[in-house]
Amino acid sequence: MHALLAVLSLALPAVEDWTPLHAPSVCLRGSEAPLPPLLSSGSHLELVRGEIPGTAEDSGPLLPYSTFLQMVEEDARSRSARLEVQRFQNGALVRGDAATIAAARAVQAALDAAGRALDVDVSVRIAPSHSPTGGGAGDLGFQRRVRSGDTTFFGTRDMTTFVAGFDVEVADNSGSSTPVMGRAHHGIGLHLTVCRIDGGRRVHLQGVFDAAEIAETTAFDPGTPDLGVMQQPRVVFAQVAFAGTVDSAGKLSVVVNGAPLQNTQWTLEIQARTQPDPAPDAPLNASFVVFDLGFAAATSRGESAGLNALFYGQNGGSRETGLGSLPPSAIASLVESARAAGPRGARAPLYWSDRILIVPRSDAAALAEARALVRGIEAVRLQETQVELALGPVSAQLPVCAASPGRFVVGTERPLVVEYRLEVAPQVWMPSPIVETTFNGTAFDLTAQGDGVSAALWSATSGPIVELARETAQVGRLQTVTRRVNCAVARAEQDAPARIALSGTDVDVAVIRCRRP
Repeated sequence: MHALLAVLSLALPAVEDWTPLHAPSVCLRGSEAPLPPLLSSGSHLELVRGEIPGTAEDSGPLLPYSTFLQMVEEDARSRSARLEVQRFQNGALVRGDAATIAAARAVQAALDAAGRALDVDVSVRIAPSHSPTGGGAGDLGFQRRVRSGDTTFFGTRDMTTFVAGFDVEVADNSGSSTPVMGRAHHGIGLHLTVCRIDGGRRVHLQGVFDAAEIAETTAFDPGTPDLGVMQQPRVVFAQVAFAGTVDSAGKLSVVVNGAPLQNTQWTLEIQARTQPDPAPDAPLNASFVVFDLGFAAATSRGESAGLNALFYGQNGGSRETGLGSLPPSAIASLVESARAAGPRGARAPLYWSDRILIVPRSDAAALAEARALVRGIEAVRLQETQVELALGPVSAQLPVCAASPGRFVVGTERPLVVEYRLEVAPQVWMPSPIVETTFNGTAFDLTAQGDGVSAALWSATSGPIVELARETAQVGRLQTVTRRVNCAVARAEQDAPARIALSGTDVDVAVIRCRRP
C-alpha cells in the first residue's frame, strides 16, 4: 500500500502554494485627518448653531489596489505566463511559477518605491518677529512628512462658544426663548497643501496662515423680560493666503507687519525637501514610469468666498479662483492620442488615478507626450509673483501664483444686535434678535497676471457704537454704528508700483509692489 501511494504521489503534479501579494505604498490609505475649518471668507465669527463642517482631507490611496492587481495580471499576460489571482477584501493571493511570482513582486516593489518617492519632508516655523535665525520666545516649529498633493494643518485652532442670540417660539398664550450658541475661531495655524513639481526638483506650496485672538467679550442686555443677556466677542486677526514654489530644500517666506494682535509682526518660513524622479535614461527594473499629477491635476482650494459678508454683512456668494486644471483622465486621453499616431501593434495599457499617471517605459512616444503635457500644465499654473503690500501701519510680503490667488486680511470683527423680528401669536408676542457681524480693517485680493499682479483693495472703518434704549427702539435695545467702506482696483507691474488713494487724501494710500521671485 505504501508503495502504491508513493507511485501515485509521483504521478500527480505538485500543488503550488498561494502567495500573499501585499499592497504597495501607493495603494495604502493615509490617516484620516479632519482639519479645522479654512475660514475662506475671512470671518472668524459664526452666529448660528450647528455642526461646523471641517476641512475633510481626502486620505484615499494614490492608486486603488484593484488597479495594482490589473497591472500585475497584464504584466503576466504580456509574458504569456500563467498567474492565478484570488481577490479578497483589502488583499489578494497569487499563484504561479517562481518566475511569475517574482515578476509580480517586482511590480509591487516598483510601485512601493514610487509611492515613497512622492513624500515631501516639510519644516514650518511660525515666529512673532522678523528674526531670521529663529529660536525666539513664542516661536512655533513643526516637522512633518506629507504626501504630494495632501493638505495638512500646523498649529492650533481654538473655538470659543458664546451666546450669539435667542431662538424664539410662541404658541397661543405662551412663548419661549432658547439661547443660540455661536463660535469664535482663534489661534495660530497654517493650512498647507504640498505638491511636487518639475519631476520632484521643486515643490509648490499653497497655504492659508491665520493668527487670531479674542481681544475682549462684552455683555449686551436687550432689556426685554423675554430674552437673556448676549455675549459679543471682539476677534482681532490677520490672515494670509499665498502660493509659491521653492527648489527642493528651499524656503518660502511670508511676513506680516502691523497686525492688531499682541504680537504685531509675524514671520512664516516653510522648507520643503523631496527627491527628484529618476532620469529618463536611468537603468531601472520597473517597466513603467509614475508621473506625479498632484499639482497639474489639482483644482484650486474650492471656491473663494467673497468679501461682501465680511465687509457688508451680506452673502456675496463665491467665485471661482485660479487657473483650471486638467484631470488625469484628460491627460491620459491626450497621451493615448499621441500613441495612436505611432507604430501600430500591441501596447501596454496606461493607468491613472486622481493624482498619478502610469506610463509603460517601453513606449517612448507616450513617455514624451506625458512629460510634455505635465511640464506644460505646470508652466501655465506656476506664473509666480512676489508681492509687497502696505496701507498705513499694515504691510505684508507674500508670493502669489497664477493657480492660486492670494489674499491678505487684517482687522477686527464683532457681532452687533441690529434689528428684531417679532414672533406673534393670538395672546402673546416676543422679540427675536437679529445679529450681524461688523468688520474694521483692510483686505487685499491678489491675482498673478503675466509679469504683474491685479489687486482689489477694501478698507472699512467704524465710528462709535451707539445703543438705542428700549423705549426708543420700541421692542428692545439696539446697537447702531456708522461704517465707511472704501474699495479700489489696481494693477502693479514689475518695478512699477501701484499707489491707490482710497479716500482721495494722503491718509489712506496703499502701495503695491511686485517682482519676480
